[in-house]
Amino acid sequence: MAGPGQALVLPVLLCCLCPGAANLECNGRVWIEPGPVVLLGSDISIGCESWLGCPSPQQLLIVLNYSSTQALPGEAVRLHLPRFQLPFATVTCFSHCAQRHRLVCGTELRAGYPPEPPGNLSCAIAEGSERLRCGWERGRTTHLPTRHSLHLRRVVAQDEEEEDDEEEKTFPADSPVLLRELHNASQYWVWAQASNALGTARSAPRRLSLQELVVPALPVPMGAETTDTSPASTTTRWRSRTRLRDLRCQERHRARGTPAWHVEPCDKVPPEGPRWQHELQSDTEFEFQARCRLGSARSPWSAWSPPFLYRTPEAGGLSAGDSPLWHLPALAPLSPPWGGSKPCGCGTWGHGAVVALAALGMAGLDVLGELSRPSRSHGPQCLACCPGWKKPHRPWCRDKSPWP
Repeated sequence: MAGPGQALVLPVLLCCLCPGAANLECNGRVWIEPGPVVLLGSDISIGCESWLGCPSPQQLLIVLNYSSTQALPGEAVRLHLPRFQLPFATVTCFSHCAQRHRLVCGTELRAGYPPEPPGNLSCAIAEGSERLRCGWERGRTTHLPTRHSLHLRRVVAQDEEEEDDEEEKTFPADSPVLLRELHNASQYWVWAQASNALGTARSAPRRLSLQELVVPALPVPMGAETTDTSPASTTTRWRSRTRLRDLRCQERHRARGTPAWHVEPCDKVPPEGPRWQHELQSDTEFEFQARCRLGSARSPWSAWSPPFLYRTPEAGGLSAGDSPLWHLPALAPLSPPWGGSKPCGCGTWGHGAVVALAALGMAGLDVLGELSRPSRSHGPQCLACCPGWKKPHRPWCRDKSPWP
């Protein structure tokens, strides 16, 4: 048990750890074997040697994380600890001499693991960005200060002379790599590396082409259409926002509240954007997402787009001769391109509206706001209804009426 004099241990220990405690001098030494950083679960030995020259027999007390151990007699003692399991510990040694406790010295002890090789290294360049970003899995927790870094080495062509500064470029983890620091049309060997006091590990190098790493901008949903055929067919349309060509896209959908996604490819994407056809269960709400990448199999996929929701009509809900029913996804607030007041008394125009298209004059409709004015000669007949309104307050498309 600790004696009354050991009440001084805690404040002295805190002072030893303070950055401003440089005026405290050791009166001996404390050391760790096999070293101050050890493998977690190792057997360790803590040694303490006093230089105080106590005239009477002294006892040395080793304090580990504010918990004192049994006092050991002598001017030099050693404490053995099997299978040490603490990731971090402060070690302080005190001398009990002539009824006083005096500081001998202190140190720190860390225990952990060497890093594992980083896994699943991937890199991408967002379209329009000037930065290369890479990520990887860091493996198990090391419990030790571990430095992660990204390494790039340009693949030099046979007709080029390799320069010293092209040998290898190193960048800290989680920091973007500016493309101006690289050769745009070049290929690079890329790997991730992790280092701490117990070792160094690196991922397997990957050969990457910067031009194949560009990730296209996400497509934007335009809506969904269900036919009155049997079986009914639902078409989803997306507007492309990328300037890249030779794209591959995927769309996934699922019934709302179910875990399983159904993924369908689109290997030839038209310039206006991808579209998909589905045979879906009637009177069911579905969510849809899309993603794209360049045509190269080594190019990374974009993230999945935010989902848009669409409820299929009831079976037999459209009679013969009726127009297909379009559902416009909830988008940012828009305004009619020809001006005028907002339709239907809604706060936003086109927000979650359901539009029945009944004339060829509306074939140029773009629900994202870039609308072409319908041809007056075709006499467009359409209806925009706002959610929550039983009938339109002021339709923005009126049968053979002058535009506002």
